[in-house]
Formats: sequence, structure tokens, C-alpha cells
Amino acid sequence: MGESEVKSIALFFFFAFLDDRRALEASTQAISLCADKKKKNPQFNNSVLIVMTTFSVWTKHHLKLNRGNPNISTDAGWMIPADLDLGPWREFQKLATQDELLAVIWSKVLEIPEKDIAQGLGISEGTVRYRLGRALRKLGSMAQGVSTKKLNAVK
Repeated sequence: MGESEVKSIALFFFFAFLDDRRALEASTQAISLCADKKKKNPQFNNSVLIVMTTFSVWTKHHLKLNRGNPNISTDAGWMIPADLDLGPWREFQKLATQDELLAVIWSKVLEIPEKDIAQGLGISEGTVRYRLGRALRKLGSMAQGVSTKKLNAVK
């Protein structure tokens, strides 16, 4: 398992939880699980493996999550640009379904192909596309609302 897979797993849990302690704990578990599965089957597609393991670990941790209320500390090593506004993402995280949230993270943040997401979840590509489209419409409307508020504040 390479550095890019480890980074992908860490990013997944950062954006899924917005809680550095939970993200670190879940990432550690997912990396270990991923490495074990890769050791058993070295031919395993890395993207499919990331989807499978992150989803498996997510299902164990997401019930403890207080969605939309970030708990991020720079002391934990997360380097977040000072001008990054996580407001739309926090709002999306609160309002999106689990399927929508995860689809956006896998597809748009980690850039995993829809085919690999579908294979990792055991669903059709059409289902992945549907979830992603619905999620992007929600996220887009939230981002649009933030942009409009900022424009009105400038006027």
C-alpha cells in the first residue's frame, strides 16, 4: 500500500467526519484493513479496495458522529488553508444522506472512478451516478447560497 492510498484514506475520513480525532482513528483502522486485504490478494484494484475499506470503517464510526459540527485542530497535523471556507461543506454534511456524502467524497475529492465505487459497494454504476448527481445539486445550491451572501455583504 503506497503513500497515495494512505493519503486518500486520510482525506476520506477528514471530509467525512470533520473531526480530527475520529478521522485519525478511523484512518488507522482502514489503512490496516486495506493492507491486510492487499496482502491476501496483491492484484486487488486499489480504488475498489479503498472504497470497500473506507465504507466498512465508516459504518462502524458514523453513528458517533455529530455531522456538521467540525472538531478540527491544527495540532493534529491537518493543514487547512486559512482562506478555506468549510461552511458549505459543513452544511452539506448535515443535510446530505450518507450515500450522497460518501459519493461526493469518493468521486470528487478522491477522484475514484464511478465504476470502482460501484464495484467496491456492490451496486450499479447508475446508482452511483444518481447519488452523485443528487449530492452535487445539493452541494451546488449550498455553495451558491454562500456566494450570494458574500456578494450581498460586499454591496
